[in-house]
Amino acid sequence: MKSSGDLVQKIKNLEEILNKTENNLKAILKATADGIMVTDESGDISLVSKKILENLGFSKSIENDLHPGDFMQAIYTNIQEPELFFQKIDQINKSDKSNSDTFILKNGNIIEWYTKPLIINSTKKGRVWSYRNITEKIKAIEAVKEGERRSWNIINRSPFGMHIYKVDHHYQLILIGANEAADRITGIETKKRIGLPIHKAFP
Repeated sequence: MKSSGDLVQKIKNLEEILNKTENNLKAILKATADGIMVTDESGDISLVSKKILENLGFSKSIENDLHPGDFMQAIYTNIQEPELFFQKIDQINKSDKSNSDTFILKNGNIIEWYTKPLIINSTKKGRVWSYRNITEKIKAIEAVKEGERRSWNIINRSPFGMHIYKVDHHYQLILIGANEAADRITGIETKKRIGLPIHKAFP
């Protein structure tokens, strides 16, 4: 028969394991680039990482006062078209599928989110949500597109004929475009040859 001392030691060992697990989880949440949120079967929030505030562009001054239950209210206050967002969240909580989308905050930040069911012992126990601020990424993509648009405008206004190529994975030159002068000078309608390697576009 085990003594009460053995039982107490066993409880202490379990508490140490739980504390270590909790500390490891906190370290992981702190290290990840995404803001993480966990909801239970009812859709109620059980965990929100501090990183989520940064990713959502919220003021750090609210960090110490933000409880898990306050998070969705903070979202509602700061998001554009909150009703549409929460309608989608409600639909997702009723499903067993993964999902992803974006939403825009009133401060202009663009947030990408992803969610999947939290499965424990083959049973759905809630959902895990990740939030990432992709504002700078979107701005960079838009800047590249704007640069390309301006470059094409310059090319199209040029009196010199120009064909545009890219190198594919077989190291072949592939025709991807031409300016109006090129079509006029060569008498060839380039758009019918877009996507062909150079030796087939102009045999």
